[in-house]
Amino acid sequence: MVVEHLLLQEKNSITIALAQISVIDGDIISNIKKHCDVIETTGKNNGDFVIFPELSLTGYELDRANQLAFSIKDERLIDIQNCCINNKVNAVVGAPVRLGKDLFICSLIFFKDGTFELYTKHFLHPGEEHYFIPGDLNPKVIEKNEIFSFAICADSNSPIHSSNAYYTNTSVYITSALLSTNGYENDTMVLQHTAKYYNMTVLMANYCGETGGYKAAGGSCAWNSKGKLIGKMAPNTEGLLIIECTDTREWLLNKIIAF
Repeated sequence: MVVEHLLLQEKNSITIALAQISVIDGDIISNIKKHCDVIETTGKNNGDFVIFPELSLTGYELDRANQLAFSIKDERLIDIQNCCINNKVNAVVGAPVRLGKDLFICSLIFFKDGTFELYTKHFLHPGEEHYFIPGDLNPKVIEKNEIFSFAICADSNSPIHSSNAYYTNTSVYITSALLSTNGYENDTMVLQHTAKYYNMTVLMANYCGETGGYKAAGGSCAWNSKGKLIGKMAPNTEGLLIIECTDTREWLLNKIIAF
């Protein structure tokens, strides 16, 4: 299912921050506070969007996913919703979400006008099928002639997923990930190939530190539509990689902020 969300234009450029963070596995209260701090920092740096890693509100806690899961009307999300409104920032946040009786790995896309959309992970990593089912929710966000589509980690390794994004006119392909030190090189090669082959700007927000028993590789990064690296975070640094699309539709590094 594809849903388009058209944003009102307030400026000519688009600025996106990739949030490379560590989290406390299972500590939703602390993780929400960190998300709000990052959203506030994004707003202070004139960011329009901030992208968080996969399952960022809970950490990659598969065994406890059912216990930690959110509903779409969960009161725990109100602080993030209000933070986006107050700071005029759109945020892509990761969480396990229960829809009916089924549990999904999701990206909650909070908009600065108080609304939100839900993306569900389409292609599960081996082992995730014991806890989650694949989904088909696939919102598109349109801003300043750019069409954003979303992926969660293993989605971006699927040729079907990236080609579907291309054939629905995606120009910016946004991935929320948990890339380990073992898988980082191969996974980023795939993302770079996607950027070049499909002529899409590709963004990837990863964890640093450990979550769910994995050592995250950091290295959140972005490639332009020719596959050229725009910017990259260090492996073990929490912070923001901020890139900007100019009025000529060229994506450039704006700044890197270390926390």
